Amino acid sequence: MLPRQHNFIALNKTFLSSNIPTVLNPFTASQTDTTTLRFRFMIISSCPEDWGGSEELWGTSAQALARTGHRVFVFKTKVNPEHPRIIDLRQAGCIVTDLYHLSPLPDGWSTETDWTLQTLDHNLRAIQPHLTIVAQGSNFDGMPYADLCRRSNYPYVLIAQKAVDDLYPMDADRSRFQQAYQTAKCAFFVSRHNLELTRLQLALPLPNGKVIVNPVNVPYDPPGDNPFPNTTGVLRLACIARLFVLEKGQDLLLQVLAKAKWRSRELCVTFFGEGPNRIALEEMAGFLGITDRVHFAGHVSDPAAIWQTHHALILPSRSEGLPLALVEAMLCGRPAIAARAGGIDEVLVDNVTGFLAVSPSDMALDEALERAWNRRNEWPALGAEASRYIRTIIPPNATQQFIRQVLDVVHQLHPPVESSAPSNQPLISIIIPTYNRGHLIERAIRSVRAQTYTNWQLIVVDDGSTDDTRQQLASATDIEYHYQDNQGQGSARNAGLRHSRGEYIASLDSDDEWYPNFLSESVAMLQKHELDFVFSNYTNSLGNDACIYFLLQPNGRQRYCTQPDENWWLLTPAQARHLMIESCPAISSSMVMRRSTMPPAWNETMIIADDWCLLLDMVVNRPCRVAFTLTQNWYKHIHDSNIYDQRDAGQVAQELGFHDETLLLKRFQHLLSPAERGIFRKRIGFHHLKYASISRRQGASFSHVMKHLVIGLSLSPAPMSRRILRKIVYRLRPFLKKQLAN
Repeated sequence: MLPRQHNFIALNKTFLSSNIPTVLNPFTASQTDTTTLRFRFMIISSCPEDWGGSEELWGTSAQALARTGHRVFVFKTKVNPEHPRIIDLRQAGCIVTDLYHLSPLPDGWSTETDWTLQTLDHNLRAIQPHLTIVAQGSNFDGMPYADLCRRSNYPYVLIAQKAVDDLYPMDADRSRFQQAYQTAKCAFFVSRHNLELTRLQLALPLPNGKVIVNPVNVPYDPPGDNPFPNTTGVLRLACIARLFVLEKGQDLLLQVLAKAKWRSRELCVTFFGEGPNRIALEEMAGFLGITDRVHFAGHVSDPAAIWQTHHALILPSRSEGLPLALVEAMLCGRPAIAARAGGIDEVLVDNVTGFLAVSPSDMALDEALERAWNRRNEWPALGAEASRYIRTIIPPNATQQFIRQVLDVVHQLHPPVESSAPSNQPLISIIIPTYNRGHLIERAIRSVRAQTYTNWQLIVVDDGSTDDTRQQLASATDIEYHYQDNQGQGSARNAGLRHSRGEYIASLDSDDEWYPNFLSESVAMLQKHELDFVFSNYTNSLGNDACIYFLLQPNGRQRYCTQPDENWWLLTPAQARHLMIESCPAISSSMVMRRSTMPPAWNETMIIADDWCLLLDMVVNRPCRVAFTLTQNWYKHIHDSNIYDQRDAGQVAQELGFHDETLLLKRFQHLLSPAERGIFRKRIGFHHLKYASISRRQGASFSHVMKHLVIGLSLSPAPMSRRILRKIVYRLRPFLKKQLAN
């Protein structure tokens, strides 16, 4: 059957709202009148916790931007892959990377290293963001990242969620901080206090400063179904804040509660939140003898639930931005007792919507709490006024308002222009083989369209999909779509190769995506040194960076990182041959190849290692000049349908070790030296040993385990055999005793 050609328009079906403007697409030639513009955003968050309240604004904005079709790359100083917010970001299509894991140093050795900033710089150049958002918990903790953007000439905006009155920049840092704020396209603050204080601390007018608000985690509609708790009996106050006394001042509140008058009154306080001072605060409460009046409830995911049982909020903060807990309490119809810090007095009207302590001190807090106690019968009315008043200040769509301002900045920086491929760009043929990945292939195609290198031919080979892949690719103008019966990935790549016309060939897996400079940097290196092929490092959705990590080890560096060219390393033909025999660092999505160097086809008998076989066909049969970069220029998604990653280790050992690598050894053994053949045998032996260990844990028969154990040890060199034999015999000792007893 002749292949049928279809068209495709990669438009995301989910949009934010009519409030978000749509503009034209700068990435594709001759489509600027029909397509919605897609920008690349980089978000750098300095929050050192799994997730902080200061991250809600950029977090909700990142999800909304990604769902609208923009590319969002998040670099956070601590990433817990199990945290619900991180899961939400990744499900929305954001690429999330742990900044502290960019360094190859072991965990715990270093966090803020030169390597981290250097690798972040590489990612800036690889991603080429239209705008970077540096999100800070305070007003200066993200300065190293802002300074990097400034020095690298990448446009950025700043978010400051807090400013501390007595925390001024040191003189050694002052000029750098001033430049970072002056160069920012916008500096966003969550309160007027924080903006004015930063102006004072930097002695700058900051005309680019703007006040924004954070999104809330409670219903915005008036609390008609959230009646005020009964005020007879014990009055319950909620202190909702991170347990960090340096900023939140919970120690001041405990000292107030320890006064004799409060011990005699029916009042208790529940501390909601976690933090580094929880144990200290609990011990202080015990020391002061007020454990009957305070309770530590930990983090609560639904703030509105707190106000079903609590009457008022109390915040003894020493420093703040505009606390989300205060806004949410007022939205839920509760008054507040709070110290004057940050922007608190911008929303809390003393004696009208709550009670304001003139300073963060135990005396001032005691005075405000006394006034509140004397008017406790009026708390329901004060809460109702707080609910009404806060809605005149805080908009219901804070995230959309922030996104609109960010997009305004980007539109000014990148007005829509018609573009065409430069005449000096050689054609690259890009082959995307796919099978039942209609839900994933759009982002791979979108990453091709986002390339700064524009002279490409995109070929999608559908290897017998039974899902909606054909329908998703039903109206393409820039994609050549070909369908074949299911024959495997090697066959699909070969089908694409037959339709290719380019001087260079690249094969992108349908669940991967390239960063925008992937093709341009690869071709530039190919042309500069007249190379045969190049490959790039990558990051993946599990947060593992530096995935060709062995090249960073001392032995790898000494053998292969010998000829630098900026961020690239050149390999001699002998180095390229040895590297590809030793391992397969250049997986399919990482490579760009010169067509004249390539063998006629990918090997279709391979189950997993078709890309490795192609590499060996090149480097073993002829001298090849190669280059690689440790810069992460593309992104690999890890999921259950990967051919290699996340697969059952026993099945991978069978398919890759017993089948593919055994066939590779047979295919090339006449071209390999005895030492090179020994490398293959050692690796195949390791697969047998690994399979024996897995089979033993899965309850396989004694003879089955021993068969693979013997094969593995016979193929492995003696030193390796001795080490592995000792380990396996130790683990199999109970098993062997049981079998021999029978």
